Amino acid sequence: MTHDFGVNQPPKGSEAEWNRFRGISPGLAIGRIGLHWFEEIGEIVRERISPNTASAETMRRVQSLNPDSFWGLFRQKEGGGHLLEGFYGQLLLSEEGQAALVGRTLNRVDPPAECLARAGERPAAAYMWCAVAKKKAALMQATIASELQYLSGIPYYAALATEDGLRIGRNLGMKPVTPEDDRAGGLFRLPPVLPRMQMSGSNSIIRVKVVANAEELDQAKTIRAATFMSEQECPFAEEFDGNDFSAQHIVGYVNDEPAATIRIRYFAAFVKFERYAVLKRFRKTGVKDELLAFAADLVRRKGYTQIYFHAEARLTDFWRERGFTKFPRDAKIRFSDHEYIEIWKALAPHPDPLTMHSDPMVLNRPEGRWEVEGILDKSAVRPQAGVL
Repeated sequence: MTHDFGVNQPPKGSEAEWNRFRGISPGLAIGRIGLHWFEEIGEIVRERISPNTASAETMRRVQSLNPDSFWGLFRQKEGGGHLLEGFYGQLLLSEEGQAALVGRTLNRVDPPAECLARAGERPAAAYMWCAVAKKKAALMQATIASELQYLSGIPYYAALATEDGLRIGRNLGMKPVTPEDDRAGGLFRLPPVLPRMQMSGSNSIIRVKVVANAEELDQAKTIRAATFMSEQECPFAEEFDGNDFSAQHIVGYVNDEPAATIRIRYFAAFVKFERYAVLKRFRKTGVKDELLAFAADLVRRKGYTQIYFHAEARLTDFWRERGFTKFPRDAKIRFSDHEYIEIWKALAPHPDPLTMHSDPMVLNRPEGRWEVEGILDKSAVRPQAGVL
């Protein structure tokens, strides 16, 4: 696939432009944004984010310097053409740009060219500039990460402009660059694995976390009972099969209401996803994708690069859209009165996987929150107990 951002770009909304994008499902695709879309993007940014932000011309200039800066989510229209449904914009910074960002001299509304990495260069850092993604934030994130694997390991920064953003950022493990940044409007650095907490299309807060106590495990079991035992009439002994206390569980919340869950079992060379369930009333929210994205990031950080899963045969399209393919063996499986197929997904290696050489205090921290100071970190500063 080629990406021409000069005078030979295909017309806006044309079939030639669509063919440059990466299809993620029938009629939906993600790709680099052509320069002719920026008047529309500028209007969206002013309407949905802030009127005091970068101009369309500035965003067009940034994309001209490095076409990996802006990515769009596009949907085909009936009768031909396609529409822009969402986008993500980032400043890919040179060493000079990173120093200016951290030193507070970078003009983030109109960044100078010398602060930006050019196409083909590995940036020193990235700054999350703007995003409008509706309910497809996790899917966009996963696709862009797959396309931009050369960026793995560079530091990412974001400004948390509001009190709500500050609260959410802290919960996600973002760290202020300086003590003075620990406030609304401050500059924060993102952790290598970012727990998901997103705003859905209906302005609902979506939060995903590893189960850490008995109450949260009960929430996961309740979601599964309502989904599999009630909707699919699965017998109790088959749903709760004896593996729950040897597995890891994740729960996704919508406005703090338990909404979705998945179970993970770890094997030597792969992980097996199981018991993926979303309560019926939450299936049109983004929690279904945020949960899967969180689970994939979690296992990548632990060094795994292969996911294996038994999917209901009728849901093949759903899993294909999320990057899963049929396992080569293609065995037909039947249990609990439903037909299943084997699927799997390859993951890019994490740039900073946990190993025996990782910081020992990091390895002590709660699962999935390795970037957040844990209770044992705090205990380390207590005066040492006397020894008799």
